[in-house]
Amino acid sequence: MRALEGLDDVRDVAVFGGGLHVTVDDVEATSARVRERLSARGIELRKMEQIEPSMEDVFVALIEAEERKAA
Repeated sequence: MRALEGLDDVRDVAVFGGGLHVTVDDVEATSARVRERLSARGIELRKMEQIEPSMEDVFVALIEAEERKAA
């Protein structure tokens, strides 16, 4: 997670089972940067796939956006 935090266009990184869910603004532009960052840190990337956000993902994103506005 820490390897990807602060990377341009990465909005959120969360543990999901045995992997990570990485929320980005632009999948095509960010995928290569994610691969490069992990490789540079010696982290093996076994699989990366684009998924549609679940209702829970959308709900959590909306709550977090409201919390940021209130801060």
